[in-house]
Amino acid sequence: MATQTEKSPRLNFTNAQLAKLPIPETGRVVYRDHGGQQSITGLQCWVSSSGHKSFVLRKKLPGQKSPVSVTIGTFPELAVDAARSLARDKIAMLQGGVNPNEVKRKQAIQGTTFGQAFKDYMQSGKQRSQNTIGNYQTIRRKYLYDWLDTPVKSITTDAISKRHTAISKGSLPPGDGYKASDMKPSVAAANKTVRIIRAVINFAMDQYPELEMTDNPVRKMPVKVNTEKSRRTRLWEADLPAWFEAVEALRQSNNLFDVTAADYLTFVLMTGLRRREASGLTWDRVNMRNRHLTLLDTKSGEPLLLPIPDYLMDILKRRQKLGGEYVFPGGGKNNTLDDPRRQIAWIRSQSGVSFTIHDLRRTFGSIAASQDINFAVLKTLLNHSKGRDVTENHYVSLDVERLRRPMQAISAYILRAAGISQNNVTALPVADRAGGES
Repeated sequence: MATQTEKSPRLNFTNAQLAKLPIPETGRVVYRDHGGQQSITGLQCWVSSSGHKSFVLRKKLPGQKSPVSVTIGTFPELAVDAARSLARDKIAMLQGGVNPNEVKRKQAIQGTTFGQAFKDYMQSGKQRSQNTIGNYQTIRRKYLYDWLDTPVKSITTDAISKRHTAISKGSLPPGDGYKASDMKPSVAAANKTVRIIRAVINFAMDQYPELEMTDNPVRKMPVKVNTEKSRRTRLWEADLPAWFEAVEALRQSNNLFDVTAADYLTFVLMTGLRRREASGLTWDRVNMRNRHLTLLDTKSGEPLLLPIPDYLMDILKRRQKLGGEYVFPGGGKNNTLDDPRRQIAWIRSQSGVSFTIHDLRRTFGSIAASQDINFAVLKTLLNHSKGRDVTENHYVSLDVERLRRPMQAISAYILRAAGISQNNVTALPVADRAGGES
């Protein structure tokens, strides 16, 4: 049997002849169309050990030394006569100096979908925090689910404007995994969605010049995106006693998830961490001996060591006895604590204090600012980007011990406002508790 390294056997292609071609045990055998009145010079049939029989045209472009391999189709899906007809068309293109493979590649790129562009954009190597990645993916699933198969080139300014309006008004139908009650009116989400659309299309225009797009349709929107009102909600000093009392009552529950939620909310308030920074915290990043934790997913891209307030040490010592990978395990993705909505609702009803998880972070930041803490220290404690400040980026490096006194001052202020003495902190037994997320 002829192999790939031997001279390709010649054969007058017919459907019957190709159907009888044997399948090689390894590699592939290449047959050349020859000997018939309709035979096409350069048309080949490649027979692989997997059983595939493919029509391939091998011809040179004018002025080129090496031939170009152009895939025509597979047999028997494509009959011999149809393969020869397509081969003639490809030969005409080659003789005119046009490479059919380049034409096919360009057509494929011009058909690049928003979903593919989004995927390429997210994998482009730009440094993004896990929180940012999570937000982008949520926007894609929640507000752009029906655009994933839409070619980027066909996305119009009108379509973007209508999507922006639908999200702002809460009139967008829910996609898979979401309910109608999840699609609440959101000015912030509408603006964020448009910003992501703009970023993905800008990326596509830069990476795929074959799209031949001269302008981003977002720039042509007839109206500016909504003006967002910055959220200013937080816990005030007068709220803290009732809030802590309700959280402590939840901590006394026999349901382990209730206890975890109480510890988690207290931890966010006392450290100012973002909710995913706290819920994703693993024990290997908590140094109990030196009383600090490490954040890996930071705005600067560098690990950040933050001191742990004394008040939280008893909570952590108790939780450490439970074992496991995560400090605050739950029923969420990767066994991390998801949004404990039922527990938050219970604390709200018991304390009369309306709050969100992010309000706890705002409370920490507001109290920190009220303590006249150095701005660079405050930004570090909150894991905020240093932006373009050259001095901060290159000359200000804050050691964890430099942060400990400000962190301790914030903690003490919160506890005083809540009417809690540091000496009253006690470890609560949890060994016999059982329960789960609900």
